[in-house]
This record gives sequence, C-alpha cells and structure tokens, in this order.
Amino acid sequence: MQDYERQFWVHDIFVGSSANDPVASLYFGSAHTRRVAEGASYGGWQSQGLFVNTGGVDYADGAFLLGATVPEDSQNLVADDLDGDGRLDLVITTFSAWPERRPRLRVLRNTLTDAGHWIGLRLDSLRRSWMGARVRLQTSRGVQTRWLLTGDSYRSQHAPSAHFGLGTLTAVEKLEILWPDGSRSLVKTPQIDHWNRAPNF
Repeated sequence: MQDYERQFWVHDIFVGSSANDPVASLYFGSAHTRRVAEGASYGGWQSQGLFVNTGGVDYADGAFLLGATVPEDSQNLVADDLDGDGRLDLVITTFSAWPERRPRLRVLRNTLTDAGHWIGLRLDSLRRSWMGARVRLQTSRGVQTRWLLTGDSYRSQHAPSAHFGLGTLTAVEKLEILWPDGSRSLVKTPQIDHWNRAPNF
C-alpha cells in the first residue's frame, strides 16, 4: 500500500510555515491530488491498536486477534454500549480513496466473554448541560471517576454517559454526578449490570 505520511514527515513538513504562502498551498494541493489519484493512503502502514488489560497493570495490543483492524484510513472513534449488554462497542469512521472515494461507518460489536459486573449512567443532554460534569462511583474498593467533556475525541464526540467495571463486586456505595456549578445529584438505589438514568433535576 502506498502512503504519503513518510514523504510528509521527511520532506513536506519543512515546506510549510505559519505564514500564508500561495506557492506552498499549490504544492500541497497537488500532492494531495496526486495521492488520491494513486489510491494512496495518508498513513497506509499504520495499523490500529486496541490495548487489552492483561489482568494487572500491563496491556497488550490485541487489535488483530480481536478483529479490530480495518484496511482503510481510520481517524474517528467512539466507544459506547450500543446494545445495552454492558460491553463497550466501538464505532469507527473510515475513508478509502481507491477505487472510489468512499467514507464508511463501521460498528465493531463487543462479543467478549463477560468479565464481571458493571454499572452505567446515562445523562439526558437536553435537560441540563453536562459539559464538564463528573460521574463519581464509590465502592468498597475505592472511588472511580469519569469526566464528561466535549471534544474528547478527534472529530467525534462520546455520548453523555459513564461506564464502570466492577469485577466481582455486586454492590456499590454511592453513584453521583458532580455538576460544573458545584451542585450534586445522587442516584438513589443504583442497579448493578444496568444502565441507570440521571435523577430529575
């Protein structure tokens, strides 16, 4: 597979500058047209990585073994539980330039064997701004926190939700939302292995 990235980092990065340069713009425009005409990828030799926890503090790249590598350029990625089974799925947009220019939306459904209990919380984005909110889970093993932010992924946005893995735990002590204005919302009787809804506010 042909790629443009090596040319860019070895040569073209030194052509550009922060000043408006019509000659450089013409050069980069022709380089882009040439790359598309040749069916080349920007970074064709890069493969996607999917790091899997090996049971402690270490991670291993399991993308190929788990079927999470795709041949097209991939830049947009979000993780969400699309089917409500507690396992986070992946949504990827890809782009291929040859034999025709074609974007694709790929959904990689998580079918891994159940690794333990979990709890989730979904916020209603229409009822209150969730930007900058924190979801805080307290269990007998400590505290886990998820930040809900805008612009948290390149050219894509995660849903206003928080997912927590619990392992063998079957109970939680507290699940709450810490809003940017300093107020808090407590989720009463949160259900394990279930997507909970944020309380009315």
